[in-house]
Amino acid sequence: MHGQLVFPLRAQAARERFLALEQDLGGRFRHAGLLPRERLADVLDAATVALVPDVASIALGQSSMKTYDYCARGVPVVATAGHLEHSSDAPPHATVVRGAAEMAAAMVAAADEPVGHAKERIDWAAERTWDRRTDAWLDAALGDRPVPVTGVAPSRSRPVR
Repeated sequence: MHGQLVFPLRAQAARERFLALEQDLGGRFRHAGLLPRERLADVLDAATVALVPDVASIALGQSSMKTYDYCARGVPVVATAGHLEHSSDAPPHATVVRGAAEMAAAMVAAADEPVGHAKERIDWAAERTWDRRTDAWLDAALGDRPVPVTGVAPSRSRPVR
């Protein structure tokens, strides 16, 4: 597992339990810390399943960048309840879980999903790149926008000196 560990002060016992998993599970789990961005594609391509562990009370209305990264590589997505189930544009074949038992079952099921699901996720992510979404977002946020400036010309109302 890669990622930054952030636990609030009141959850230090949970932090210690999490860190003990590596020893307790005899090599089946390893926390590798933060992942440099340039290694992301290789790590995701080697993954069987990708997790989006949201905290529902603070994730509502957000769109986790992890979801797009995972889908762009075709990796099955398992997310905790928090944002995907509220999205009108959730990635195809993503699974939202509400507890540890559901998460474990979804992770096992992801290994046996139909091959075509990966392509559907890749296609979904390809339609949601910044280049494809920026104009729609700006139109929604700002309404009609002026035509983009394509060149520089002197102002007709101000004389050039």
